[in-house]
Amino acid sequence: MTDEDQLKELLAQPNPRRDDVLDLLQTKFLAIPERDSFVYRGIIWQVLLHVYDPQRQSSSADELENLSGRLASMPRDPLMRKEITEGCISLQYVAGDLVQSGMETVLLWLLKAKSVPYTSGMAQALAPFFLLQLPLHTIYDCFYRYCALYLPHLVSGTFSLFDVDLPFE
Repeated sequence: MTDEDQLKELLAQPNPRRDDVLDLLQTKFLAIPERDSFVYRGIIWQVLLHVYDPQRQSSSADELENLSGRLASMPRDPLMRKEITEGCISLQYVAGDLVQSGMETVLLWLLKAKSVPYTSGMAQALAPFFLLQLPLHTIYDCFYRYCALYLPHLVSGTFSLFDVDLPFE
């Protein structure tokens, strides 16, 4: 069995363990295999961010379906529109023309669900997830988890240069 077949078999499991995927990627591959790379990349990002769960994805899809009418009628922040437009210029060639509306939908969903204002940089942080060619609800799950782990100020609505538990001297 080749390393690529081993990766494919591991990712085909209902709930591949993050540690197993990391171990295989770090010991056997210099990069994600080119053949079927979009499929691999999407699943690997989901596993690494702990959002790979087929049942959860269907509930996210249902949530998006229920919110889609309200999201379409929500006002757009001018800064958000500007940053989405700028971010879509380079993505259109790779991910297609629907990226702009998809980015608006995911960002509005996040802003509504988490009751946070749009913050400069959100569109730039979201854009690479569209290269994975995943459904919108999965992109939302990945983006939210990524922000919660690495850019918490974007999803909490607060930004602090200092840890509030540490005394300021």
